[in-house]
Amino acid sequence: MLILVMSILIFQPPLTGSTPDLGVFSTVVHMQERDLIVTVYYYEGEKEWGQHIFDTTAEALPILEELVGFSYPHDFDVVIYPKRSEETSMWNAQNLLYRGIWINRDRFTPENITSWSITAVIIHENVHYWSHDAIYEKPWLKEGFCELFAYLTLEKMGREKEAAHRKGDWVHDFEENRYYNIPLDMFEYETAGPGNETTLLAYSKSALFCYELYAKYGLDEIQEINRFLHQNNTAADSFMYMNLLEEYTGEDQKELFMEWVFPKRIDLETWQNTEDKISELKELADSSLDYIQEMYGFHKILDFIEFQMHIDTQISVAKSSIEEYNFEKALQIINGEIEEITKIMSEFDDYALQYFEAEEYYNSLEVGEVPEDKLLAARDRLLSFEYGLFSDQLAEFYEEMEKLEMYQVLYSEWCIEGCTSLDPLDELLLNNPYEEAISRVDNVVTVISEYKAAEKELANSDWFKTLGLALLGKSEEDFELDLENAQKEIKNGNSESAFHILTQVRGEFLKARRYGIGIVSGGVFVIVSISVLVMRQKRKKKILQW
Repeated sequence: MLILVMSILIFQPPLTGSTPDLGVFSTVVHMQERDLIVTVYYYEGEKEWGQHIFDTTAEALPILEELVGFSYPHDFDVVIYPKRSEETSMWNAQNLLYRGIWINRDRFTPENITSWSITAVIIHENVHYWSHDAIYEKPWLKEGFCELFAYLTLEKMGREKEAAHRKGDWVHDFEENRYYNIPLDMFEYETAGPGNETTLLAYSKSALFCYELYAKYGLDEIQEINRFLHQNNTAADSFMYMNLLEEYTGEDQKELFMEWVFPKRIDLETWQNTEDKISELKELADSSLDYIQEMYGFHKILDFIEFQMHIDTQISVAKSSIEEYNFEKALQIINGEIEEITKIMSEFDDYALQYFEAEEYYNSLEVGEVPEDKLLAARDRLLSFEYGLFSDQLAEFYEEMEKLEMYQVLYSEWCIEGCTSLDPLDELLLNNPYEEAISRVDNVVTVISEYKAAEKELANSDWFKTLGLALLGKSEEDFELDLENAQKEIKNGNSESAFHILTQVRGEFLKARRYGIGIVSGGVFVIVSISVLVMRQKRKKKILQW
């Protein structure tokens, strides 16, 4: 492979704190699907340090692409910086992806940079361009396969002895730290850097297990799994990787994974059932939204963001329980969600039809430009599956629209001969803020409804009310005059005055009727009392005659 190298000394702005002047190596490396620019910075006077890292990286990258099984997956180039120990949190090196690879210059000095162990670390960090969170969820997968591919790359580079030394290191670290042995599934990164024996053990144990998989099955199955995870944008946890390995090798992996990866106390069958339930929940949510989109035209993603976020959150909570091996709690969460989705989806059709009827009603209105705020609010509640709130919001929508229609009808009835202050509905909506227009509509509809009720009561006077009015010294003509005055006030836009008149009228109607009933009841009581007294006298006289 022909590599064109540029090495110059430049001034680089400080990356973190105070940084000396930096030199740089840069070249173009031809990969499978793109040309990759590789850049390595080094401190002034340490050209050999930068040269070794640069040569190793430029040679290793095409080999790694071939070994891992899919092409370089990023849209950024490879950049490597020298850093101090405190900048790398005491790690020997870190691959921060688009921020570059940071090499701990305090640990990897110019005197030891060309040693085989450091060369292996440099290759390891380049493997992380493939072996990272996008395809591996668990640290043992990320680090174990980085070590395996670094080992294989050393072999491909003709450095078999160094590869053998690297594998020997895994065995040595594993034996030295066996006291701290933990299942690989429980391996987590140290937040403050590699400060204990557990970390050393976890890296070496991960590497040994990944090497055992390679030795047992070869590279093809590992590459197939890598490609599957990359193409499906899926990050495998331990359980998923075990299942994929079973699928691609055709062999049961439970015993092997119980030996290396999982705690002895867990029940893999229950774990599988939990994972299956999570898949069932995902499929149920997805198929439900597919149905709604196909049947009603709502957008599967944009209209159900809140619902999907809820499902994702619940799955995350369940997976957190799985990580603690609390499968019972995870199943409880997922089964609860499955039951809830089944319930709300069984009711969705009825409420959706109610919504579309309301939408059709809204579109049929001929009352001017009416904002659809209430209808949209109901729609939001429907798409949130809050059916109780949806019904309440829809009722408010209908109530408001019906008031608008009633106002329009009442205006046409009352203003044939003209009104001084009542506006046609379309003008009312056009010339006023909507809330103010609705308030005026509500006032007018309320007072006219009160007027019609009073008018009806006057027309339907019974003899109780007539008798009571006579006692109060009021006639029907007096009330007719009151109604006329109320009507004038309404037409002049004085709803409050009209309402006051009508309230008095209806109050006097009620008082008159009560008086009438009281008088009649009193008269009946007198007649009945006299009848009883007469009957008693007749009975007494009859007894005396005996």
